[in-house]
Amino acid sequence: MSHPSRIPQHVPTGSQSRYTQAVDASHVYTNLLALGAPPISLDDFNRLYHGPFGELLLFMSTQIKGRKQVARDRYLIHQFRESHSQLPVRVPGEGTTVAPVQKCMAELSDAQRKADVLSVQLKASQADLEQTQSQATNLKQMLQDRRRATMLLGILQQRERVRISRFQEMIKMMEKLRDGIHDQGILVYLLR
Repeated sequence: MSHPSRIPQHVPTGSQSRYTQAVDASHVYTNLLALGAPPISLDDFNRLYHGPFGELLLFMSTQIKGRKQVARDRYLIHQFRESHSQLPVRVPGEGTTVAPVQKCMAELSDAQRKADVLSVQLKASQADLEQTQSQATNLKQMLQDRRRATMLLGILQQRERVRISRFQEMIKMMEKLRDGIHDQGILVYLLR
């Protein structure tokens, strides 16, 4: 079940520039898809591709570069700089060459950026270490508390065993005493 498109239908007017009319909409559509535009049907794109918005889409398709193209362009720029940086350039009025100075400045700024990144990583690692040490201290304290509690429970258990054994001894003594009283009561009764 398909839903009707919410994209307005194209009504041909004279508002399109001659440039956007000359460029095929399917070519612009293909370029935009290659750049990572959200996929829509070609019919929907044709309805959008008119007027100032069509000119904008055309501009985007011709001027915006994809990641692969940008990577190629950066590589070409890098090669160009490398090939031209080997040629010494003399500054008028000075006996030094500019290329080694620029290279040193680039290396210095690169080293500073690396140092900044490493500094941030070091601070993050130190914060993690402090947090871990705090957790370790808390765990050690909990372990000591549990050991103390276990030791105290062991002492209480031992005292309870001693108390129970004393009660058992008292029960035995009371039974002997009762048996003795009972035996003497029988003896006294018989003697009378």
